[in-house]
Amino acid sequence: MIITVTMNPSIDKTLYVNKFRQGATNRVVDSTLTPGGKGINVSIVLKQAGEPNIAVTLFGGSNGIAIAGKLAIKGIRTEQIMIPGESRTNIKIISGTEMTEINEPGPELKEKDIAQLFTVMDKYARSGNIFVFSGSLPRGIGSDIYRRLIERVKSKGAIAILDTYGDALKEGMKAVPYAIKPNIYELYEYKYENFDGVIPEDYKEFVEKCAEEFLKAGVRLVCVSLGRDGAYFNDGKNKAFCAPEVEDKDIKSTLGAGDSMVAAIAYSISHSMSFEKMTDLAMKSAAVACGEIGL
Repeated sequence: MIITVTMNPSIDKTLYVNKFRQGATNRVVDSTLTPGGKGINVSIVLKQAGEPNIAVTLFGGSNGIAIAGKLAIKGIRTEQIMIPGESRTNIKIISGTEMTEINEPGPELKEKDIAQLFTVMDKYARSGNIFVFSGSLPRGIGSDIYRRLIERVKSKGAIAILDTYGDALKEGMKAVPYAIKPNIYELYEYKYENFDGVIPEDYKEFVEKCAEEFLKAGVRLVCVSLGRDGAYFNDGKNKAFCAPEVEDKDIKSTLGAGDSMVAAIAYSISHSMSFEKMTDLAMKSAAVACGEIGL
């Protein structure tokens, strides 16, 4: 069984405009409301693939109820931890092939909320189960939460996949997850505190070196998503830079492509797939996401 954990879920309101102009009035031509959060996205992709999974989420307020309702409509099994406050709303503005995001911080968690989360983890943490910890952290919680959760499920024989960034990634790495999937920007931020956001053209050697360091630390699989350049995979025995399986002209948005890769990785681990089949599935899943707006 695959269990996804979304610490900071959202209602994603996507607005479509013909030509977005900052500081001016923009007319919306279409809009959607979907449940959001990286772990939730992974659960949606797994459900679409027919893979049983459980989405563990911390919900709050009317937005939380709406998220739970939309997941139920999609047929996704959930473990809902109700918390005080209001789950966040994220605004995504799509104009042509460009997307502007405005993300709220979300509610502030208390230690009692975390205690409930650990209780749910204990319910499913056992050999053969795979946990996907992904996304940003809500307010009121330490950056070590993913480390604590990974240590907890690993102690009971479960596998952990980590997809996050910043201090949460640095702390999470201390627990040595089975697999990690930073994107190229998150990887540079992980290594360089003063990273200016500009990816050099000769980044491949840097990516390979970082992957080797992660593997030496005990990680079993490293995937680095590279946006329009595809992704890099390394499991210690096999490694490959994989080109995207969609042409630039067919890319509507890269939103959700990384989460689709994580879903494919979790699925591949669950079904003991070969490295070649895993990378092929991950790239095909990402390509499908790039051709869609919203999961």
